[in-house]
Amino acid sequence: MEELANSSLDQIIRSNYKTMQLFEKYNIDFCTNGQMSLAEACQNSNADISLIAPEVDELMLLSNAELQFLNELTLDNLCDYIERRHHRYVTENIPFLQIKLSRLCEIYGQNHPELFKIKNLFSEAAEHLALHMKKEEHILFPRIERMAKYQLALPEYHLEFGDVQNPIREMANEHHEEDTRFKVISELTHHYDIPPDACTTFRIGYESLREFEQDLRKHMYIENNILFKKAVEMEEELLRGQWKGR
Repeated sequence: MEELANSSLDQIIRSNYKTMQLFEKYNIDFCTNGQMSLAEACQNSNADISLIAPEVDELMLLSNAELQFLNELTLDNLCDYIERRHHRYVTENIPFLQIKLSRLCEIYGQNHPELFKIKNLFSEAAEHLALHMKKEEHILFPRIERMAKYQLALPEYHLEFGDVQNPIREMANEHHEEDTRFKVISELTHHYDIPPDACTTFRIGYESLREFEQDLRKHMYIENNILFKKAVEMEEELLRGQWKGR
């Protein structure tokens, strides 16, 4: 129990990817606080570690094929995976959710004024995510992909590639902003609890919004804790000239 309590959220998730769903269940922020211990995270979220720890233990005994798959991808292929799987999901689902939220405001706005705040927050997220993904796809990811393809490192490597940590730092800060925004959305929806007077449209809207948040948190976790960390490590090794074949 003590060893698990002192383990970081990132260490736990790396043992089994499905623990992210468990942390979401208890509203534990794993996305931007991956280095925080389970005990600290539970305390911050007012969650009972005595209830969570046994569930974590059980999950950690299971296999984790998805995380293993992601960790085995080369960084250029990981960038491609993120674009095809998560960026595409964001792009395809934003219009649907904007329509649903607008419709909910029209039908239920008088009895549920929080819907207008949720709609505005999601519109802000949609705008920021569109710009964020463009910066990743046109600036950061190409830089990481070039590093991955030139692992032998040409002598002028540092001149060609520059510092990958600056754009990574910027992207990580933007992840934190979205994490904060969706925490507010989750609170306003009472963690996507469907009100008694809700119809099918309301249920679909909330369920779709919750699914969007879950995918976004997984998306940001993959970038923060796998892609970004490995990219920084690769650049440091290349700049030190320690890559094999240099």
